[in-house]
Amino acid sequence: MNASLEGEGEKQVNIPITYKKTLLLTSSSNPFKVSNKILTYPPIFNPSVLHLPNQQYLMMARLPKVKKIEIENKTFVVSQLLAGIAKIHKDIKEMNYVGKTTEVEYSRGISGRMATGCFVGVVGIEDPRLIWSPEGSPLLIFGTESTDAWVCRSCWVVDARYFLSLDDKLGDKPPPKLFPEPVELLRYEEPSKIEKNWSAFYAPDHLGLHSHRLYFHAQLKAPRVWFLNDTSGKMHPVTLGDNSLYENCIKRHMEGGSLRIHHATPLLSVVLCKRGECEPDNTNTILIAIVHDQHKKKGMNWYRPYAITWHRNYPFQFRSISPRLFFAGLGATLTYTTSMNWKRNEGVKDLSFGYLDDIVMVTIGLEDQEAFYLDFPMQDMLQDHHMCA
Repeated sequence: MNASLEGEGEKQVNIPITYKKTLLLTSSSNPFKVSNKILTYPPIFNPSVLHLPNQQYLMMARLPKVKKIEIENKTFVVSQLLAGIAKIHKDIKEMNYVGKTTEVEYSRGISGRMATGCFVGVVGIEDPRLIWSPEGSPLLIFGTESTDAWVCRSCWVVDARYFLSLDDKLGDKPPPKLFPEPVELLRYEEPSKIEKNWSAFYAPDHLGLHSHRLYFHAQLKAPRVWFLNDTSGKMHPVTLGDNSLYENCIKRHMEGGSLRIHHATPLLSVVLCKRGECEPDNTNTILIAIVHDQHKKKGMNWYRPYAITWHRNYPFQFRSISPRLFFAGLGATLTYTTSMNWKRNEGVKDLSFGYLDDIVMVTIGLEDQEAFYLDFPMQDMLQDHHMCA
């Protein structure tokens, strides 16, 4: 049985559809097809990875929460990242850091307001998400304390080179630093006390002022998409979204019993053909990301991953959802998907988009203690999708 991944105004691509309830993703590099281990010292979890032009990797990941501070008789855990250059061993496919690593701390400070009205038990930098800009700049989206009087923790964006020297890893002519200093992303319409799990993506500029623009998908239910008009940090709404597609398509095809459904990875642009078979344009390119269906199990938060696709053009409507994803070798364990980015083909400079047969790398945290990656052709994750109306 075949079904088309064609949406409105898109060219047809036929991919076999069987409407399974689960979709097992397997490694294209591991001879046993299972997820590959990320092994570091000190140990890390919830990593985010970018494939560099020199075939090494930029990796930024959470460190175990071991450092504590006391503020106004309250105990806070200090969240830190470990950043460095990583490589994959040719034979065993294990990934680890090479050379010097950097322990990253970034905090806006804790005021009396934070210590009382906004006590969340943690300070510092967390939730690293790395993406490439079309110019080849490595961007980091992360969470930390807010400078706003009402928001407790907020999302920020910065060029990853703010924390780590990378220019010698980015080719002969290093790309521009689009955000040379950390910029807080503040939305003044319907902000949350704790802003997190925003997914960044590049798409054609809906205002027509530039060829592309950086957007942030802030929430799935009653979809909210925002953009920066400059580097001030003030966010502008693109669309308030139609919630009917979320209720009738996205939520309908999940297993149920959800506490909430939220973003996990940035959104990638996918051209609906194999590399060399077509040229990317607005009619054959979509957006895709992994999201989490959060639920309770034995008193703990568990996360069921799904892949969702969107139309790449304004107003970025939902177009399909996958069956529940499983990562080979990890089973139904407590996993948390943290990033998804393209592996680099030889001679390819722009990793802000890819094709059906291009390899993507998904990074996975296991029980906040271990880390894995899984690499596979993008077309594998587009199997068996339920198409939205």
